[in-house]
Amino acid sequence: MSECRFAASAEGWVVSGALVLATAARAYADGVRLQQGHPAARLDLSGIDAIDSAGVAVLLAWLAAARQRGESLQVVGLPAAGAALARVGGVLELLSPSAS
Repeated sequence: MSECRFAASAEGWVVSGALVLATAARAYADGVRLQQGHPAARLDLSGIDAIDSAGVAVLLAWLAAARQRGESLQVVGLPAAGAALARVGGVLELLSPSAS
């Protein structure tokens, strides 16, 4: 399984790889560290090839961390599996306001 990776883009960060239980703790820490150094308005998840409920929790934590810093973070490209988990958990509106 591949690690979760981050690449800077003109609008924020592109996230790729696996955002699952095995990678969640490191992905969370890396994401928060990167956002603190270079705030992003947009988080593009179109490169995510695996996501589970731990990954959805990481996404919510990144949004919360941005909000605590007074910043907004738009999530785009949420994989279908992540959207399904977020819908079941009742948090899809937080990750993708237009998908509700």
